[in-house]
Amino acid sequence: MAQDRLDWTEIGSASCPFNASVCLNTGIDANVRLETPFIPVSDLGINAATKLQMKRSLTCSVLNTEAFQEPAKQGLEDVEFTLVFGTHENYEYDVRDLSTVAPGYRLTTIPQTASNPPALDSRLRVPGGFVTVVLLQAPGVYFPKSVNDPMFSAHQAHIFPTSGLRWAADNVVGVAGCVDQYLICNNATGGCSSWASPEDLLTVTVSDNAPLIKSAADQRALDMLQYVLTSTSLQYTITGRGSSALAAQRALQSQNQERLSPRPWKEEVNTWFGVSLAKLQMSVLSIAYPTPFLSTDAFAAFPASSYTDQLCKMIKSREGGYTNLHWPGFIATLVVSCVVGAA
Repeated sequence: MAQDRLDWTEIGSASCPFNASVCLNTGIDANVRLETPFIPVSDLGINAATKLQMKRSLTCSVLNTEAFQEPAKQGLEDVEFTLVFGTHENYEYDVRDLSTVAPGYRLTTIPQTASNPPALDSRLRVPGGFVTVVLLQAPGVYFPKSVNDPMFSAHQAHIFPTSGLRWAADNVVGVAGCVDQYLICNNATGGCSSWASPEDLLTVTVSDNAPLIKSAADQRALDMLQYVLTSTSLQYTITGRGSSALAAQRALQSQNQERLSPRPWKEEVNTWFGVSLAKLQMSVLSIAYPTPFLSTDAFAAFPASSYTDQLCKMIKSREGGYTNLHWPGFIATLVVSCVVGAA
């Protein structure tokens, strides 16, 4: 049975998954790794005669901005420098000081894209993981006290006539790299996959001793799981939401951060991971499988287009005994109609 909430834990002493030369590795929360326990696919709402279980993880590490910093291109106004995370222009980010022009939080993501050869900086590539670069700016945001945090670091003192002493961010931009991964095991066989990217199809290794997939039900459950995982990485959790994806944004009044978690970067990563797990559960419920006694000749296992995907999402989840015709209600309506008509 599908669960209302999926739990996770923080893995202590997490290490940076990237090349050591680009990792900041300073501060208590410079590296944050979150993992779910093994979750039976039935807890996700997948009804299949299978013992498949999934573990989901997110690892975020604050990066050394200087490792990616290059001079701004000629002709670009107000650009202080450019951050380059790969060989394609999609991996470039022009950094501007917006404190006097457009104060407030700026949250941007640069996702890993499929290309051959890979365009993502080799220092950021993680085999079996999907990488998203997260950029956080807080121009013109003032904190009530200094902040010791790898992403929200603020020690620049400012005195205002009305609010008194306030603190501004130390850096014009903070950068982190996050890696989404998942792992599948089959409790019936003892077989497990390696950690994999939710954006890639899982390579199933056939083993006589402990196969991951042993039945058609196993395969159907795996197919559905891989389909819904593709839209649950950090990139899809943040994209389109901007600064509203930040928990800190909720306590920002004008340019004043009224309150802030004692460990804000860790709180943000936990919030995003929770949203991604909720998206995973909702995505499962958006897919309709055929009723067993109906023909599957015209049934498409998964939405083939955005249009059919939208149609599938309009289908409501019902229990097995549900019918769309309530006979007592129908008869009562018919009787009342006849009485009214006779009168």
